[in-house]
Amino acid sequence: MKLCKDCRYMTGVAICVHPNNGVSMINGEPKPEFCTANRKHRACGPDGKWFEPKEIVVEESNYKKWWRIFK
Repeated sequence: MKLCKDCRYMTGVAICVHPNNGVSMINGEPKPEFCTANRKHRACGPDGKWFEPKEIVVEESNYKKWWRIFK
């Protein structure tokens, strides 16, 4: 299932900044649109045609694992 929360173009407050939204004439960046508006009234649609998954970044922790404390 393609959820907006998993899309790389969604910002923190349910705003979609996909390039297909158009370009702002003020700053040249993609126009922000609410995710619900894109899904209901625009070409993204309920199927999430513009969906692209976020890149998952895994950071290695500097902390020791709890079971290695006693070694």
